[in-house]
Amino acid sequence: MAYVGGAMLPTLLVNVPMNEALAQADPADPQAGAVWGAYSARWQGWNQLRTVVSGAALLMCGLGLLSLNPGALAVSHASPGRQAPGAPAQPRDRSTAAADSPAGGSATGSA
Repeated sequence: MAYVGGAMLPTLLVNVPMNEALAQADPADPQAGAVWGAYSARWQGWNQLRTVVSGAALLMCGLGLLSLNPGALAVSHASPGRQAPGAPAQPRDRSTAAADSPAGGSATGSA
């Protein structure tokens, strides 16, 4: 909603009509400089508003996506082979399971 209300609506209701009015102005007219001067400051103000609101909407979207997976930015400092605290358990490789078994041989228990 922030994007629609703060970026799209000003574009449609202010900037586009201003652009169309400026397109109708004759550049050869001696008053063209005054028309541009009046146009430029107003248009830039609205454009800056659209830029700030668009950036805020993008930030809110990013924060919303991060809230779906809060651990996405967590940096693991665990050494290779060690599981980071709070990390989901990783499946073990079957080739190492046999060597780690108490019997020291096969993972099925028949030695």
